[in-house]
Amino acid sequence: MRFRRNKIRKTAHIEAAALSDILFFLLLFFLMVATMTSPQGFKVNLPRAEAAKQLPPKLVNVSIDGSSQLYLETKAVSEPELIAQLQTRTASDATTTVVLRVDKNLSVNSMVHVMDVIHQLKVPMVLATDKNGSAAGGQLSVVQHR
Repeated sequence: MRFRRNKIRKTAHIEAAALSDILFFLLLFFLMVATMTSPQGFKVNLPRAEAAKQLPPKLVNVSIDGSSQLYLETKAVSEPELIAQLQTRTASDATTTVVLRVDKNLSVNSMVHVMDVIHQLKVPMVLATDKNGSAAGGQLSVVQHR
């Protein structure tokens, strides 16, 4: 008895379009992750010291209210007084950093003018922002500017 074989052969077929989409998304993911990490050249085993302590940088608060009034810490100052005070404070300590707090309703031009004055003094500066958007009790985050 002779059995007939089907002459129609089924061949294996792989869809390449779906694979290329997956590879594209993997490549995109790895590129994004690679730009977020900061590469370190090499590890160094630092010596230990029992008496060592980390010195925090000295912070100076400069605030600008909605009426463009400048404040150094809590004292209202004029622009020349601010420049003179910042020069004396940064001359004695090189780790001094200015924390600039600006009212959100203030014009950008006023903020940039004060940032320019601080930048001309070559003082590290951070711009304080409210992370939660509330005026009181919100978390404070900073945007660093050097």
